[in-house]
Parts: sequence; structure tokens; C-alpha cells
Amino acid sequence: MEVKHKAPFSQVWRRAGIVLLTISLLIPLFPSNRAAAETASGNRDAAITDYRVDIQETVSNGFKHPGIGLTKEILENVRTQVLEKKDPWYSYYQAMLVSTCAAKNVTSSNQSAADSSKPGSDAFDSQGINSRFIADGLKAYTQALLYYITGDETYRGNALHIIRIWSQMDPAKYKYFQDAHIHTGIPLNRMVTAAEILRYTSYRTESLKWTEQDTADFTNHLITPVIETFQHDNNHFMNQHTYPLLGAMAGYIFTDNRERYDEGVEWFTVNKTAVDQGINGSIQALFRLVDTDAVTGEKLTTPRVQHVEMGRDQAHGGGDLNNAAILSRLLLAQGTKVDPVKGTVSTASNAVNSYEFLNNRILSAADYFSRYMLGYDTPWTPVAASMEPDGKPLIIYKQLSEMYRGRMVTTNFWDIYFYYKYTEGMNLKKEAPYLTEMFEKRPPSNYYYKGNLEQAWDNVDGGGDFWLYIPKKAGAEGSKLVPKAQQDSARIDVEERYTAFDKNAATRKDGEVSYIEVKATENGSRLAPLNVAYGDRSKPLLVGLRFRTNGPAQLAMSRAMGSAPYHTLTLPDTKGEWRYITYDMGIDHVTYSQVDPNHSIVYWKVTGPGTKVGIDSLNVKAGEQLTPPVFKTGSGDLERVAYVGAATSYDFSATDPGPSDRVTYEAEGLPAGAELDPATGMFSYKPVQAGSYAFTVTATDGTTVATRNVRFEVTEDRKSAVDAAAALYDANTGYVSSSLERFKQAYADALASIGEASDELFDRKLSDVLQAAKELKPLTPHLPDGSLDYTAGVVVASSFGDYLSSLTDGDDNTFAAYGLAADLYHTIDFGSSFKVSADAFQIQGRRSFPERIAGIAVLGSNDGETWTRLTSGMTGLTEDMQRLEVDEAYRQEPFRFLKMQMIAPQSTMLEVSEFRIEGQRHEIHNDLDSVSIASERALKQRVVPGDPVQLSFTSKETISQVKVSIQGQEAEVRTDDQRHWTADTVLSDDAPIGNVKFNITYTKADGTPGTPQVLTTDNSKLFVSRNDDVIDALQAADFIDSTGRAAADTLKNVANLFDADADTISDFRLNGGGAGGYIVFDFKEGHQAQLTGVELMARQDSYFSRIKGTVVQGSNDLTEWTALTSPAQSTADWQVLPVNGKEAYRYIRIYNAGTWFGNMAELRLHGTVQS
Repeated sequence: MEVKHKAPFSQVWRRAGIVLLTISLLIPLFPSNRAAAETASGNRDAAITDYRVDIQETVSNGFKHPGIGLTKEILENVRTQVLEKKDPWYSYYQAMLVSTCAAKNVTSSNQSAADSSKPGSDAFDSQGINSRFIADGLKAYTQALLYYITGDETYRGNALHIIRIWSQMDPAKYKYFQDAHIHTGIPLNRMVTAAEILRYTSYRTESLKWTEQDTADFTNHLITPVIETFQHDNNHFMNQHTYPLLGAMAGYIFTDNRERYDEGVEWFTVNKTAVDQGINGSIQALFRLVDTDAVTGEKLTTPRVQHVEMGRDQAHGGGDLNNAAILSRLLLAQGTKVDPVKGTVSTASNAVNSYEFLNNRILSAADYFSRYMLGYDTPWTPVAASMEPDGKPLIIYKQLSEMYRGRMVTTNFWDIYFYYKYTEGMNLKKEAPYLTEMFEKRPPSNYYYKGNLEQAWDNVDGGGDFWLYIPKKAGAEGSKLVPKAQQDSARIDVEERYTAFDKNAATRKDGEVSYIEVKATENGSRLAPLNVAYGDRSKPLLVGLRFRTNGPAQLAMSRAMGSAPYHTLTLPDTKGEWRYITYDMGIDHVTYSQVDPNHSIVYWKVTGPGTKVGIDSLNVKAGEQLTPPVFKTGSGDLERVAYVGAATSYDFSATDPGPSDRVTYEAEGLPAGAELDPATGMFSYKPVQAGSYAFTVTATDGTTVATRNVRFEVTEDRKSAVDAAAALYDANTGYVSSSLERFKQAYADALASIGEASDELFDRKLSDVLQAAKELKPLTPHLPDGSLDYTAGVVVASSFGDYLSSLTDGDDNTFAAYGLAADLYHTIDFGSSFKVSADAFQIQGRRSFPERIAGIAVLGSNDGETWTRLTSGMTGLTEDMQRLEVDEAYRQEPFRFLKMQMIAPQSTMLEVSEFRIEGQRHEIHNDLDSVSIASERALKQRVVPGDPVQLSFTSKETISQVKVSIQGQEAEVRTDDQRHWTADTVLSDDAPIGNVKFNITYTKADGTPGTPQVLTTDNSKLFVSRNDDVIDALQAADFIDSTGRAAADTLKNVANLFDADADTISDFRLNGGGAGGYIVFDFKEGHQAQLTGVELMARQDSYFSRIKGTVVQGSNDLTEWTALTSPAQSTADWQVLPVNGKEAYRYIRIYNAGTWFGNMAELRLHGTVQS
């Protein structure tokens, strides 16, 4: 989407953020299923022919050709180095050959299936078409380069074929689509560069000649309409400014457009005419010399260059520098210099190139970025990220963002390093020490990230071709400039990329093993591995750390230098032998608040009494490759209570899934009187002195170790032991009744056993008290600020999913992304046994996006359907935490459900970073423990008349006179023990359509009426519909599919909608993309469908939200469409779309303008077909 200066500010900022989830996250655009023999380092070769391609260098209208970055001199150097197999060029070339875009049999992604010389679509109006353009841009570029290097005309033919396909696009069918300005720049740059190579190189086959007609068609049908429709605007947000510019500038050079080129140069350097100088993506504005605190107005003693978009996140920050390097290539190729202040094209004696501009501003920004990405403390002064024309800040980046910190795989701006070091001859270790360090730690071109093989060459955001621009001078260093290849998808060699923050860590080598050696100190030695990320964390994800020690140590892992550890590993003394220890990065162990999916730096703190700790690597697939011992009685820290003179024991034995593994045991720091059997893991202890004792138990199979920290509190006698075991109990704290009763019972049993129980029995009683004390659940747990800690097992269900903990971490840059609130609200359910009353709520939005939190009120409900607005006030347009007072009438009223809803939206997105509830939780003493509803004939909760429905419920004590109604019908009630109940009914023909409602009434054991129950305790539910008026669309209609596929394939997809199988889905795309897809039901000549309602079910996985916005339309001519329903909501449940009006139509279309890919699981059209 474009950021136009005429739009209201809230719209500008909203649009600026849309790209967050669409920016390349290193998801491969091209197929990654390569031959098994190919590795990350590459081993394919493109046969070199005896034909040496010539370059006809020309100058036209002042432009050098070829000159879109790659000049004759640069191309000749690359070819020479590759043919002579000289590094660094040759190794990078080999890595490029692994790309599927380097294959000889590539074809255009937009060629017609019927005629390969024609485009499949000549309309450039969707993300689907752009995905083809992105793919073909890289293919054409790669093939053109291979042609020049190898002389093989197969590559020339492939590149020319792709370009000629896109040269047939219809200029009248270009239409802006969401984010078009962002995602057309790189592919246009690549394809135009390919065309430039073909245009100015020799050939042998006449049909492969670049012609004047090729120039005209390529210019008029692709270059010009792409630039004019998508790219020519200087008011985009930060790197959204340079992405379209680098595409347009390539087009200007190809077409000799001097006026536009000169304009583009100034847009790159200063962009003086940008309306909002805060979002300006030029060198001067983005790599800003900051002299004033934008919050306080205080002047800095020494101004500092800051990379502004680093306040947003580091993915965009890296993209800014990649783009600066790409644009600088173009200017350097053309010999362009600029006024040192104004940034306009200049031939004056004081003119400078883009790298020299503003005292080497690009270098300063790259060094600043590198400093932060390496993990070093980096100063930041609050800076305006959007401002009024008079300079008044609208949005301020108050601090650096940790998002994507440490991720080096998208950092491809190494042109900057090579230029300043080899072309300018700078001493970069002095002038840019952090950039130098980052360069030395950069990953190889083909690398593993999150366990998957990726390629810098294939990066949709560009930059992976930096090696083409390595100056000839760098050849003297040869292979030293080639990062070590990665051969193992599971292994991260941490010594290759880490930052040491003190002098206690250094890289060592022992034989063939390189590793980090850390001296464990009492205060903790600090270091941080870089580029560390994990795969799917929605389930358990075991990671193995390979280490060795000569004594005990602990290794704590955290998100940032000062944050709380999310894992602390106890490293036993391995006597210098290498071992693995594992930890779980699954979401159940480490929240997204602690480590978000793309955070790629791990801060380690190694403590110990001077122990030498060697750390070799991480295995991110330890769950597949290692078989660690697992303690049978649990892996967490163990606390025990004992008393002097009484024997106690514990089973530390472990299982090991390795069939041939034998587990042995040892302990470090055992107290006097304690023993551990090394063969069985049985522990025995007879304390001789009161006190606190800590030790560590280790189980090992010879490859992997598991450790357990143990602390014994030893008292003088039994009574003091009971008191020690009960120490966690606080008489001033209110607890959940069930946990309190368990504790009281265990405590009373232990006290009663003091005088007569055996040591063995009393030991068990102590354990029961200690365990019950640990399991005490505060009724109203508190966060440090005194508000309700609803993350402490208080919420049973919420729309925040795995991101609930992000709302209480005090970090406004961790948040629940807008996809979780597609309908602009969030709900929280405290469960059937609890309600919450509140005096106020505090809400904060995602950093820098205040419009995504504005207009919110909070509502309460006790049935999840009828909502009461609790706050008359609403949130405003601010980044700060906001407090909403609960109306006086509702401050003492408890509710089971809370809803946070945008009542007056100022954005199409809702993103919450912090939420506080100032209130109390109340326990509802339900007489029913559990209530669940089901039907053996339900299809994803959908039932129809004639289907059986069963309600199952359990009471805490015996109840009587039980009556149950289900959907208005009296149900048959059965029980064998007056506690476990079932109620059955068969839905009648006149059963009301909608959610199945029930009511359970009963009499308690004391003869008083029980509280009626109308909700399930497990969130189970049923929905009543009808089948007697469902149109048999498969028989009554023909189908028109937006995908344009074969009729048989369309029929298969449509059949999935009526097969009563929620796991099969439809897929209807438009031009290969997800937006605008549809399926039309043609009820044939002479027939019309009169709909009365439509039932719809989304696909049943994490992409259910794609259904949002789907509408049903009617037409009699396939041209004019009438909306028959309101848009579908974002839900995985069945939803009913009521039909407006009674008109009949020949054509019924299911359509969504959004990116939905035509995904549905089930569909029911209610109504009649008329003749």
C-alpha cells in the first residue's frame, strides 16, 4: 500500500506497519528440494564453453551501458576470477549454482500453459502476479549472468524468453495492489539488469539477438508501467522508499531517462520534498545525525549518527542498508557524484559519491547497526519517526527494537565493507570496528537457519549478489574472504559467530574441534552466540549444547543482557570429556515474550568457581538426533525437607530411549551422610546436622547428560520439619479452595503423625506437605505492579493464544499481532469456577503504532454472548499505557469473560502489547465439576434435526431432582451414583437454528436448589442447522473457477466443500495469488437460485483467519455483482451468513478481495433453485 501525503496521519502510520508480516523472513521463495548430493556449499558446476561473450560498452545520453550496477569492468573481473577458480568469487559462484534459478531448464512463472511464448496473464494487478514477477526477476538475472560467464546460449535463451514474456504485459491492465511499491522494486531491478546484460553482449544464434523491438516492448510494457503504477513516489515509509527507488533507478538507466535519474539520485540522498521528513528513507533522514532528544528537547553534547528504522525492528534496519548498497552500485557504475550537502547530481570539484556523502554517512550507519546486532550496548537518543511539516514529532522511536536482533542471514550489504576497505583504502578496524567484526562473523551465502537450508542469492529482498562487486584488489586475500561452509542442518558452531563481553571467553582449537573456552566466574562471564534461531516451537523442541568442563558451572540464557534467564543449565564436571546437555525451547517452556520466533541472539552468563567450560556447538534437532536420559520423577529443581537422625531416600533413576544406552549416575556436593548409587540412581541420606544443603545429581548415557539441582532443608526435629515444609503457606493470602484444602489436609496429617509414624511414613508425610504447599494457588495472584497476574494459570482460554504472556512483560515491543484479532477484539475466559471484578484496566499498544490501540473499550459477560460495557471511556491515540476506569455501577460485579474491543477503530488492526486488570478474582463454588456437550453425528459442532445430543456432567457431591433441557427440549437424564450424569435428546424437526442452549437444574445434598448451569466447562459446543433446504449444488450447477484450472480439478475443489469432511479444503486463486479468488456456481440457462442463508466453515488450521471478509454475491450476467451477505468473520467455527433480500440469481459467487486463497472447508447453500 502507498503512503500518500494527503492521507490522515493514522492511515499513513497504519500503512507503514502492514509490511511487518510481509517482509521477507527468510522463507524461501524458490523450491528447496535439491538433489541429495548438493550441500550448502554447493557442488554443481555450469559447463564452461569455448565461447567468450563480448560486451559492447556504449554511452547514451550520458549513461554508460552496461551500467545497472554491473559494468563491463565488473563483469569481466567476475568472469576472469570464476574461470580461474579464484576465491572469493569462485566459492560464491559455486554457491549460486545451487539455486534452482541456475538450472538450464528454467521457464517463466508467467508463461501460458497453452502457448509458452505468451504470458499466462497480461494483467499486473495482484500479489499473485507479483509473486511470478519476483520469481522470474531472479531467474532472468541468474540466467543472464550464467550466459556471460559460461558462454552457453541455453542461459541466454532462458533469460530472453522470460523477459519477452513480461514484455507482453498490457499497460492498461496495471493496477496498484497492497504493498506493490515494496515488492516490485527488487524484481524490476533484477530483470532490467538481465536485459541490460543481454542487450549489450554478443550472441551466436540470430533468434537470441536483442532487438530494438525488444527494447521498445520491454520499456513500454514493463519498465514504464511498473514505475508509473507502483514506484514513482517519494513519500513512502523508510525502506519502503528505497525498495521502489532501486527498481525505478534501474529502469531510468536502461531507458536513458536523465531527468528521472537525477531526481532519483536526490530522492536517495536527501529527498528534500518528502512531506514527512520523519519517515523519509533517504541517506540523510534515515541514517540521521541526531542532535536533539525528540522527547525532552534536550540537545546532545555530541551529535550521533543513528539508523532510525532500527527503532522499528532490525529486519527493516538491515533492509535499509542492503538498499543503500544496491542504489550505490547504480550510482558508482554511472560515475555519479552529488553536492556534498544538497545531494543533487553535481560535477563540481567538491562533489562526492553516495558512499562519501555526508562524511561517509552510510558507513557510520552500517557500523552503528553492526554494533547493536553483535549484542553490544548501543546508545540511542529518542528520535522522530514521523513528523509534521514543521518538524513537530508525531511518532517517536524511544528505544532500539530487539526484534530480529542477532539475525545475520539477511545482512547482505557487504558491498559497503568492500568499497570502503579496498576502493577507499580505509582502515576499517579503526574507522568501523563493529562493521569489521560483523563482516568477520558473517554467515556463508548458503546457510542453515532454523534447521533449514537457505540461500542469500534467493533472498527476495535482494543483496545476495554482493560478491559480484568485490573489487579485484580483494583477490589477494582469496579464500580468507569466504565464510566457512555449513554442512549440517542441525549444528550451529557457536564459535564462528559470537560476541564476548569480557576477557573470559576466547576461541580455542583442540585437534579438529574449534570451540569457545569460557572461564566461569562468580560474577558470571558473559558472551552471546549470534544467528541462533529455532524451528517450530509450538511443540516441544529439544536443543543440545555440546560442552566440556573441568568442574561445576552454570550457564544462564536470556533474551537481553539484563533480562531474567529463561533457561539455566547446570553443567556437571565432565572431566574434560565432551558431552551434550539438552533444553526445551518449545512454547510451553519458553514464551514468545522471552524469545520471539525471529530473535537470533542468546545472552549467556557462565558462573562457577573458575571452571573452564568448553562450548562447541548447538544441535537444534536434538529431539531427533539425541537420546538424553530423563529422570523418572521429574526434571525440575527438587526441594526436600528432612530432620537430623532420620533416614530419607529418593529415586533419581532415569530412562533413556537409546536401546543400547546404559545410564550411570553421580552427584556433586553431597552432604555428610548422603549416598547415591552410581548404577541405580537411588539416593539415601541420614542427616547429621541441621542446615541447608545443595547438590547436583547427574545422569549420563556417555553422550548426553541430564542434571537435577537438589536442595535439602534439614531441621532438628519432626515439628520443625513440618513447619519448614509448610513455609510457602501465607496465612494472609487467599487461595483457591481446592488447593488450600489439600494443603490443610496434608499439614494436619503430618502434625498428627509426629509422635507415632515411622521414619519412612513420616518422610512421605513431609513430602506431601511440601508438595501441597508448592501447589497452593493464590486466588488473586499479582504482578509486581499489584494488578492481577492472569498469566499464572488464571485464564483458561483467550484469543491471545501463545502470546498471552507478552501482555504482562513490561515490553511494548512484544505484542499480540493483528492476525489474532482479525475482527478487532480479544476475549479472555477465566473458566467456569471463577469470575473477575475490576476497578480499572490498563492497556498499551504496540510500540510506534498508537492507532492500533485507539478506540478500545472493555466489556464483561457471564455467558460469552451477552456483553456489558464496563468502561465508558475508550483508549486514545497514544503510545503510552492508558488507564480505563470501570464504571462505578460495575466495579463490584464479577464476570467470567472479558472482551477488549475496538468500539471506534482508527485502524484496521488491533495490536496489544500490555494489558493490566486492577481487580480481584472470585471463586464460584459450582456444584458441577464438569459439563460437556457432544453429538456422535456432529460435523465440526454442526448438528441437524434428527441428530442425537448428549450432555455429560459430574457433580462434586450427590445431587437430586435433576432436570435438563436441551434446545428447548426436555432431555432424558440418567445416573448410576447421583454424581456422574448424562442427559440425552434427539433434536426435533422444529429445533431452533443456532447454538445449542441447555439448562441444568438440580437440588443439592442439603436440600437447597443448586445454581443452574448453562455453560460447558470444556468450551464444547454444538450448532443446530438444517439440511432439508440445502441446495445440491454439485448436481444443480456448473462451476467457474478464478484459478482457470481444468474442469476436473475445479470439480474436485468444489466437492471438498460438500463432503462433510472438515479436513479437506478448497483452493481458488486469482493469477496465482491469494487475493481476489472466487468460485462461481452457475445454475445454468433458465434457472436461478434464491438463497435464504449460507453456512461457511474456514479451513481448520492456523490459517482459518483467511475466511475473514468472504462474501456471497449474486449476478445474472457475470458482470454486475450484488452482495447478498455481510462479510464472514475470522473464526474456525461454522458461521451463518444471513441473505439480504429475496432476489434470485443465475450465478452465485463466493468471493473475497483479501488474501484468502479461496480456502474453505465446508459450504452449505440454503434456498431453492427456480426454473
